[in-house]
Amino acid sequence: MKLALRMIAVLTGIGLFSGGSLALTYNATIKKIGENERKAKELAAREVIPGAARVEETVIDRACSYFKGYDEAGNLVGYAVLNSEPGFQGNIKLIFGVTPDFKHSTGLIILDNVETPGLGNRIVEEAWRAQFKGLALPGEVVKGTKSAENQIVAITGATISSKAVVRIINNGLMKFQEAVK
Repeated sequence: MKLALRMIAVLTGIGLFSGGSLALTYNATIKKIGENERKAKELAAREVIPGAARVEETVIDRACSYFKGYDEAGNLVGYAVLNSEPGFQGNIKLIFGVTPDFKHSTGLIILDNVETPGLGNRIVEEAWRAQFKGLALPGEVVKGTKSAENQIVAITGATISSKAVVRIINNGLMKFQEAVK
């Protein structure tokens, strides 16, 4: 009986120490993690808004926000919309640029995803993302070759991930347009 109580006491002590260490580490790093995420979003926003020297974020909801991009003279040069929705295996978090007239995309950056490596994860490749520069909005996914300004070619073997990216962009665009009206 004494041995069992000692084992319980030791395991409880180890559990309390581990939990306390984890809580202290979390509290010590949460501000830095948040600051790094904010900087990454702003950098991505400036990248997808050509000519943007400064950006300002407005939050729409928990998963969606947008940035207004301004040039050195303070003129509006475009918008960047950040949106996160489910893909094939988990959420895809992306940011895409939009022209001031809301008619064309100016670029796309995938900030986070857990899609299948080698298939759906190919949504991060520059060759595929390049299709979104100048894309007429709202977008549409096609297999094979595209025949219209608003179409992108799906990744072979990853049509679900390709469609998810376009759906996330189109839904983000709708939320954004409603928010700025």
